[in-house]
Amino acid sequence: MPATRDGFALQCSYAPQGVAVCELVRHNDALQLLNTLTERLHRTLDLEVIAREAVELVGAFCDAQLVTFHLYDTDHDQARLVAHLGADLHNTDVACGLVQAGSLGDLAVAEKRVLISENWSADQRLEPGVKETLLSLHLRSLVSVPFRYLDTVLGVINLGYRQARTFDTLDRETLTSAGQNIALAVANATHLASLEHQALHDSLTGLPNRAFLHNECARLKKDRRAREQQFALLLFDIDRFREINDTLGHHVGDELLKRIGQRVQTELFNERALFCRLGGDEFALVWALNEGVDEALRAADELLSTLNRPFKLGNMTLGIYASIGLALYPRHAGDSHELLRCADAVSY
Repeated sequence: MPATRDGFALQCSYAPQGVAVCELVRHNDALQLLNTLTERLHRTLDLEVIAREAVELVGAFCDAQLVTFHLYDTDHDQARLVAHLGADLHNTDVACGLVQAGSLGDLAVAEKRVLISENWSADQRLEPGVKETLLSLHLRSLVSVPFRYLDTVLGVINLGYRQARTFDTLDRETLTSAGQNIALAVANATHLASLEHQALHDSLTGLPNRAFLHNECARLKKDRRAREQQFALLLFDIDRFREINDTLGHHVGDELLKRIGQRVQTELFNERALFCRLGGDEFALVWALNEGVDEALRAADELLSTLNRPFKLGNMTLGIYASIGLALYPRHAGDSHELLRCADAVSY
């Protein structure tokens, strides 16, 4: 791969001295790429920004006509296209073709190393279905660079070339090091996102927690003020929940709380609603209102109907009752802390 900087290729003499100079320049360019990657990727914790920076830098250094950046989900079941350059990949089948089972990207991830196909159409490692998907890209050579952290592959960068390309040891080493830099940046960003999620979500049900509720209410308050609209806070807890724990065991109580969260989220899902677990058997539903108090009362009725249907827990069927307190912003209180106090007073 010719060494490049800012879009121009370095031409080197074949004389021994010229070759030595050329190799030195290529090594310097490789170091410059890695240094720039380190500087630009580690000054942000935004995965989207990391992906765009990596695509831009690696694509320019490698002079590729196509660059894609895929991230894997936590279960490693799906790869999500986060950033790309050089082709229209709105056709999701084509984008998936670069990482689907039997693709070069898939093989690179499985082997946890850089893989190169100088003529992918004749490459027996690739599945026929993958080749058919990739035909529309009009590429000749492909390179897949997995990036892994602590032996876990987080994603893969794919490079595509319209002409056949050859790659030497320096190329492979540079791409491997680039993958390591990207992996560290992605791992840092993912770790921060995980910490933020833990801080704002309930560990048992996965629902947003009290801190999330206060943040969201503050946002709604700010957004709604100009439009003079309201939002409602519906606070409820399960009647005699302590008896369920004492009689049937805490594992049954925990399972009931999870089922409540799942049912309310599924049946009362609304882009204007937020459902939270505040702790114990206490939950809250924040509802942005378009129709005033009548809409809030209808939401409370729907919530009661949802909760009053029996829950199937293993071999038993358990019916519950809930007490709901309703408070409106700004009629009853000016912030979420006061709204919770008002709703709690009403529920008792």
